[in-house]
Amino acid sequence: MAFHNMPQNLPEKKSSHTWQIILWGILGFIIVIFLQSLILKVTVQTGGSAASQNTSAILKIIKNYPLFVLPIIIGAPIMEEIVFRKTLFGNLSNLFGFLGPKVSQILTALISSGLFAIAHSDGHIVLYATIGLWFCWLYHHTGKIQTSMIAHILMNSLVVLPFLGL
Repeated sequence: MAFHNMPQNLPEKKSSHTWQIILWGILGFIIVIFLQSLILKVTVQTGGSAASQNTSAILKIIKNYPLFVLPIIIGAPIMEEIVFRKTLFGNLSNLFGFLGPKVSQILTALISSGLFAIAHSDGHIVLYATIGLWFCWLYHHTGKIQTSMIAHILMNSLVVLPFLGL
């Protein structure tokens, strides 16, 4: 098998300092919370429910098994960012390169975000797809997967830690 023909992840941008990665992660978190609030508000105003079966199931697991808080807050976001952003979004654009760089990046962001939404399968497809698109943008803009990881970890923490009374 020729590994030199394997697709590559997004090219690394200029070296970023740790503080820049953290700052982009925090900014990404703030914007994703704004996007989530906006989409849930529209969902409720159009007769939908803001309740998330996915979040309810996760909180039930944490209630019964508090040690699962770390895998849910840290492990799941890291894994999801590696799978959906770094692997799918970062590599698929090479497969669609014949469409041109912009079109292939948009197409792969839509595919990656759509699969991210389906993986969460609780009826909030638009919400999860939007979150996925935002995390793709963060990764593409900075060239550092750590930025979307930080935003995702903070987002999960915001949901889970108040449930634990922290």
